[in-house]
Amino acid sequence: GDGAYFQFEGEGFSVKLSKSTGYVEQLKIGEAVIDGAFATFEAVKTSKDPWGTFEKEYPRESECFRLADKKYVNNIIRSSFDNENVRVIEDGEVRTVVEAVYVLGDSRIVARYAFPKKGGHFDLSLDVFWLESDMLLKLALPFGNGELSGHTMFSSEIIPCDGKETAFQKYLLWSGKSCNIAVINDCEHGVDWLNG
Repeated sequence: GDGAYFQFEGEGFSVKLSKSTGYVEQLKIGEAVIDGAFATFEAVKTSKDPWGTFEKEYPRESECFRLADKKYVNNIIRSSFDNENVRVIEDGEVRTVVEAVYVLGDSRIVARYAFPKKGGHFDLSLDVFWLESDMLLKLALPFGNGELSGHTMFSSEIIPCDGKETAFQKYLLWSGKSCNIAVINDCEHGVDWLNG
């Protein structure tokens, strides 16, 4: 790809990962294109109640993690190499893995994007070092108009587009006019959906 992006192509999709922000800046699925920062890491203000006992929705005030500078990255990696803040750490016959380091306040995220050489998916794994008070971490996905459903204990259910928190388990599925996107995870999470 060009100098500003890492570009990857899978079966039926392609991704442009920005070297300047560390975020996916374009996701193309078939003919559908999602431009702009996709899957950003955001810290959302919340109350002092760690269980969110009385929280039904959170305010739309958030701060986005930004890419760490090279000096910070080299300090936490502590290797003899001059490491980039977005870099390829594996490129073999099976997959390519890109690592990026993000910071916000006293917290950091080390993200690894794994792009298989075959297949219609990519993986995102996070090591989160969380030191923020009265805030929670959210992964922001800019889905457009469509329908969002989430896995529940025995089935799946439609998630209303009202900004209220809803629990889901193994997956989220967004269905749009020209494509579908699934988010699969290995634990339980909360989700809210508002204006796409």
